[in-house]
Amino acid sequence: MSKLAMEEDYWNSSKVKGFDFGDDIGQLTETKRTMGRMHIDFDDDLVSCVDMDVIDWSENVIKARRPGNERGTIPDPAFRHQEKFNTGLRRGSTSSQTTPSSLFSLGQPARVSGATTPLDSQKRHSVTPVGSSQSISDMMDREQLSSSAPRDMDSLQAENARLTRLLHSGRICHAGTEETVWKMFKNQPYALEPFRCLRDKMNLLDHAVKLHDGNIITAILIYLKTSLRKEILFAELISRPTAVNHYVSLLRKQADERTLLELLTALGRTEEAALIEYKQHLTMRDPEKRLAFLKRCISLPFNSEDSMHIQNQYTLLDHQGIIEHNDKKVEAVGQLAIFKDHPRKASILFMPLVTTLFYCCFYHYGETEGTLSSPANLKKVFKISNKQYLWTALAARSQLHMWEDVNALLTSKGWFGGTKKKALIGFHRVVEIVSKSNAPFTMVNEFVGLVEDAETRLDLALKHKCHCVVIETLCQMKDQQQLREYRKQVEKNSPEEMMIVDALKNSVRPHTPSQTFGSEEDQISSMNRNLLITCGKEVKLGSS
Repeated sequence: MSKLAMEEDYWNSSKVKGFDFGDDIGQLTETKRTMGRMHIDFDDDLVSCVDMDVIDWSENVIKARRPGNERGTIPDPAFRHQEKFNTGLRRGSTSSQTTPSSLFSLGQPARVSGATTPLDSQKRHSVTPVGSSQSISDMMDREQLSSSAPRDMDSLQAENARLTRLLHSGRICHAGTEETVWKMFKNQPYALEPFRCLRDKMNLLDHAVKLHDGNIITAILIYLKTSLRKEILFAELISRPTAVNHYVSLLRKQADERTLLELLTALGRTEEAALIEYKQHLTMRDPEKRLAFLKRCISLPFNSEDSMHIQNQYTLLDHQGIIEHNDKKVEAVGQLAIFKDHPRKASILFMPLVTTLFYCCFYHYGETEGTLSSPANLKKVFKISNKQYLWTALAARSQLHMWEDVNALLTSKGWFGGTKKKALIGFHRVVEIVSKSNAPFTMVNEFVGLVEDAETRLDLALKHKCHCVVIETLCQMKDQQQLREYRKQVEKNSPEEMMIVDALKNSVRPHTPSQTFGSEEDQISSMNRNLLITCGKEVKLGSS
C-alpha cells in the first residue's frame, strides 16, 4: 500500500474531522472536546528525528523545530525511523483514540512542517476563527516570517556547545591527522578540535612541516598555542626548528613579547631574547624609568660590542638629564644672553650623540673640558673622532656667525711655529657648511682657493663667483679656450678682465685633449716660463 493511500485511510477512519466552512459552532466545540479527551502516545525518537514546529490553535509555536535544518526537510536520522513512522500511521488508522505524537501535542491540533494536512490545503483561504479578528492566512504568513527570522546568539551558542559535546564524546567520527592536513592543503573544511592527545597534535604539526606550507604550519601552531601549556609546547618545539621559526614569526606579528621572550630563553637563544627585551625601552618616555631600564640591560647577555653601546647610551642619557635640568634653570632666570637671543626649541633628552654635541657646541662652546656640558668633554667621554667633531662644531659656530671660532677650528700650527689652514674633512665641505650660513665673501674665497682638486675648485669658484680663483685655476690647467669664454662673463674694464688679458698675453697654452708637448724636459721648461696670476699680480718663474 502506498504512503498516500495510508494517509487517506488514516484521515477517513478518524473521528476528528478537518475544519469545514459548513460546520457550526457546536460541531467545532465538540471537535475540540473530543481531542482534549484523546490519549497522546508521544514518540520521543520520532520527534527527535522529524524536523517540525508544534503549534496550538492560536498558531503560537509550542515546540520549535530543531535548529540546523531547513523548513520542510527531514534530517538523516528520520530515514532510519521510516519503518517505525509507517507503523504508527497504520496503528492510527485502526484506532480513532490514538494519533501520532508528531501531529498533536497537549490535546490540541498541531501542524507538521513539510507535511500535507487538510488545514494546510486550506491555508490560502481567508478564514476567521471564532473570537479572532485575523484570518488563518494572516496568521500563517506571520508564522512563516517569524520562523525565517535569524536565530539569536543564545541558540547559536547552544548549538555550538551541543556539537562540541558530540565531538568530545566521540559519537562523530573525524579524519586522521594526515587526512586533515591534506584537507587544509586543498582548502577543504576541516576541524582540529577532535585531536586532543599530544601525539595527534604533534603528528599534525609534523605532517604540515613535511608539506612545507607556512600557512598550514601557522594555523596548527595557533591551535597548539591555545590548547597546550607553554612548557609542553616549548619542549616539543625544541626538536622542530622549522616550526620554531614559524612560531617566532607568529609571536612577532602578534606582538606577544612575553611569550616570545620565554620561548627564546627556553631554546637557549639568550642574545636574541636580550635584544627583544632591550627594544622595550624605545616606548618609555619617562627619563628616569628609561635610565633605570638601560642600567638593567647592561647586565643582559650581549656581546662585548653591544654591551659597550648600551653603556654609552646609559651615560649619554645621564648627561642629557643633567644638562637639561641646568639649562632649564639658566633659561628661566635669563642669566646667559645666548638663551635670550636663541631660545631652545626642544628638549635635549633622548637625542642622538651628534645632536647633543651640536647642542653643546651651540650653547656651551667656551666651557672648559672638565664641565659636563663642554663639547671637549663629550668628545673625550664618547671618543668622538676629529672629523665628526670638526664637522659638527663648524655647523654650530657658523649658524651663530662666530667666524673667529671657524677660523680657529681650521688653523693649525706648523713645524717652525707658523700657522696654516687645515681641514680634515676637506675644504670643499668647509665651503658648503659656511656658505649655508652666509659667510663673508673673503672667507669663502679663501676656503675655495684651498680646495686641492682643480676640477672641484673650479666648480666651487664658478658657483660662488670667486673670479681670482677661477682665473688662477684656468691658468694652472692651461685652458686658454675656457679662459677666453670666461672673459665674456666678467664686466668690461674690470680688474678681473685685466687679469684675463694679462694671462692671455703670456704663453698660456690651450688645453686640448690631442695636444702634445714633446719631451718631458720641454714640458718642464714650458711650465716654468708660464705666469702665475694671483689677485692681479704677475709673478714670473725663472727658466731652468
